[in-house]
Amino acid sequence: MMRYLLAMLLCTVLFACSDKKSRGIIEPDKMQEVLWDYIRADIFTTDFISVDSSKNLPAENVRLQKAIFAKYKITKEEFYNSYTWYQQHPDEMQVLLDSMTARKRRIPDPQIVVPVVVTAGPDSLAKRDSNYIPRNRLGRGRIDTSNIK
Repeated sequence: MMRYLLAMLLCTVLFACSDKKSRGIIEPDKMQEVLWDYIRADIFTTDFISVDSSKNLPAENVRLQKAIFAKYKITKEEFYNSYTWYQQHPDEMQVLLDSMTARKRRIPDPQIVVPVVVTAGPDSLAKRDSNYIPRNRLGRGRIDTSNIK
């Protein structure tokens, strides 16, 4: 009887302490990178590819997902299993998302192009507007309309 209880306790401890890696769950650091690229690809297809009527939106989305999975050397099943696991563990998902957004705020992405704002030079203020009406000789802003036919 004592051996049976000891065996049960040992099994319980082993299964309770099993880590994510043994279950095929992608580690948080790698999952952050994969999820970041996955979200960017989805936004890209929604915002840019959907405008082009010659492109097949679902096919383009699948093509981008395959490229992401190949980049990180994971399979589609590994990603979706990991994503499901993180969804079922909201505390882990919250930590993952918080650190992902914090990291992306600290480290600028070289693939994101920030538009450069060109300021106007000092001479641009001296140019006259196309609606400019010259003042008459008296210096007032009125125009003599008596000559207009």
